[in-house]
Amino acid sequence: MSELQRQVNALQAHVARLSVVHQQLIDTRDRLDREVARFSAFHSYNTRAVTTGDYGQFAEVTTEAVVEIFEVQFAILWPVTDTGELAAEPVSVIGLAPTTEWCEGIRALVNARSWRRNQAVALTPDSAGELEALQLRQLAIADCVGTSGQLFGYLLAWVQPGRGDFHHSFDAEALESFTLFAQQVGAMLQNRANQAIIEAHVEQLRLEQERLRLAVDGSNAGLWDWDLEADHVYFSDRWKAMIGYAPDEIEDSFEEWATRIHPDDAEAVQERVRAYLAGEISVYENNHRLRHKDGHYVWI
Repeated sequence: MSELQRQVNALQAHVARLSVVHQQLIDTRDRLDREVARFSAFHSYNTRAVTTGDYGQFAEVTTEAVVEIFEVQFAILWPVTDTGELAAEPVSVIGLAPTTEWCEGIRALVNARSWRRNQAVALTPDSAGELEALQLRQLAIADCVGTSGQLFGYLLAWVQPGRGDFHHSFDAEALESFTLFAQQVGAMLQNRANQAIIEAHVEQLRLEQERLRLAVDGSNAGLWDWDLEADHVYFSDRWKAMIGYAPDEIEDSFEEWATRIHPDDAEAVQERVRAYLAGEISVYENNHRLRHKDGHYVWI
């Protein structure tokens, strides 16, 4: 082989290597572009989902995002029962109106398998023969687990055979993104559950406060409360009325009470307060006279 031929061969090999590197750079750029687009779509989804109050609307926003981000035909958000199995029906389905038989087939498929937490899987007819009966080319499944570890449901996305190249199958990269998306959904479902618990507690407290108010009003008794740490006193409207004042005529302060005590009762009242705060008596109970707005004294 001549020197010129060796140089030509070396140059051709070098060009071939450059072509491979160039294609790798193109593939890397395309992959980064897809990841950036998905990140932007994730952010857009979070903004919409966080501000959605109704659970049904939240589920619809979620499944719409799955179809858009992962370029699949259909998507489902399917809650689970207390035992961790799929509920009787999904909460949101995008892309089709599933029949009862179809839903039962999906439920049986999901409930019959053990799934790794926070790890999406992609089933094909080769790995799950049930997909042929369901007319699915691929079914991706990801669990939605909250920050407490509670399973709230599953995200399912799939494509059917013979639907063109626009709807893509899940490769390893897309499955990883699908897993991250489901984790975000699980975190938001956890927040929604926590918020529901807080709202229920607040409502229960409101009802208890309303019952207390009705009980106090019905007993025709005045109510006062002294926060020792904050040194703040609360007087109910009825308590103020007992000594002749309208609600806005007396401030909620310790001095408003102390300065109205009858001089002959002041020492005994202060002693009862001291004894209670010192733990010498278990219940503070005291009868004393307070000066009425018109000048006379009433027993409290």
